[in-house]
Amino acid sequence: MSKNLTITHESTFNGNKIYIDKEGLVVEYLEGIESVLEKALEQYARLFIVRVDLNLPTDFRGDDSAVMTRFFRSLKSQIAAYRRRSTRLNGKPYRETTIRYVWAKECDTSTSSHYHVALIFDRNVFRSLGDFGEYQQSLANRIRNAWKRSVDAIYSGKEKSAIHFPKQGQYHLLRNSEEFEAVFQSVFYRLSYLAKRRTKHFGKRMNNFDHSRK
Repeated sequence: MSKNLTITHESTFNGNKIYIDKEGLVVEYLEGIESVLEKALEQYARLFIVRVDLNLPTDFRGDDSAVMTRFFRSLKSQIAAYRRRSTRLNGKPYRETTIRYVWAKECDTSTSSHYHVALIFDRNVFRSLGDFGEYQQSLANRIRNAWKRSVDAIYSGKEKSAIHFPKQGQYHLLRNSEEFEAVFQSVFYRLSYLAKRRTKHFGKRMNNFDHSRK
């Protein structure tokens, strides 16, 4: 593990309850999660937060960091196109929306890497994943399509990439709500799981965790 990373075995971080793991959590990762949530709440009063798991094919041998870059690029492009069409039809000016994220790469008993991802949206733009039907123009399908396209651009094998939306993995964080503190605590606890040291492979050029900066 990098000498620049700090491990905590505490049950809280800056007053927020966090996941407890036998090998501890990485403090710098917790700081990243906190920073993303703070910036999102500074920009938007209401947030829609989604947890999603992205799985690579077991025989994937490409640059998986490039896959994540492509994934976010594709998702942002799809949403921008949707927003332009929507605002044009409604006769309103187009305003870009910021999509923030946190992700952690893990490799436990699986033979290939998988990613735990949190996507953070302006709730005025998205407030649900929508219809999961294959041909529906929903947020769920845009996420699914972004992952498929990013893997297919690099991988030519026969296996399919997989995506999973965990149960109770959607949160509505409203800054002016009486329930804000309770929901924030739930969100931070859920996302703190991404900061656990266990199941991550540390070494040269290994990027196990990342988050949006803006």
